[in-house]
Amino acid sequence: MSVADLVLLTVRTLADFNSTSLAVRRSALEADAHLLKELPIGVDLFIFASSLRAGGLMYFTDERLTLYRVHGGNWSSNWTFTFRLEEGGKEVQLRRARALLQLIKVLKLIGSNLVDDDIITYLCARSFFKGSLMLLLLPELGTLPPELRLGLSDIKLAFGCYKLKEVYESLTDVAFVMGKALLSPLLASPKGRSIIGRLAEGIRKSLRR
Repeated sequence: MSVADLVLLTVRTLADFNSTSLAVRRSALEADAHLLKELPIGVDLFIFASSLRAGGLMYFTDERLTLYRVHGGNWSSNWTFTFRLEEGGKEVQLRRARALLQLIKVLKLIGSNLVDDDIITYLCARSFFKGSLMLLLLPELGTLPPELRLGLSDIKLAFGCYKLKEVYESLTDVAFVMGKALLSPLLASPKGRSIIGRLAEGIRKSLRR
């Protein structure tokens, strides 16, 4: 199996999630250990990607070998914050923004340093979360810098992601990326995001009627 196919299989089965479900040799991580200092979260993603980079055999099993305790502080319990952008109060929105910023940083680090250029799975996810961040109506985010906006390169990436059915599973998803990329100068500022948010809310209300 090629590394690219292995990444696709792993992401679809969430085999790179939850570090207590992973066991790797220390030598597989040592070459990239310096990157750990740059990770705010996502150690499990790092372990998997670094292991791929090191090469060697990998074994996957469907056996349930660990228990996962679910509580209010779980990262996974907050995962849906990144998808339900319109829900929650100010505190939830701020937590959502923080989670998105952390994920974008982690996915950029992994996509740029630990996997080959032709493996775009993690970059697809990064592009998706950048688009989600641009829709948050939080003045606290200020004006988004260029690296947190969607651009032409993200549109090209979206077509590649759609081809692989990674994150963007329909042409409608790609169209949304194109729309957000074109509106990027407006969505970059708090005022612009507020204007777009009010327009979107007006459209939602009219559709409900």
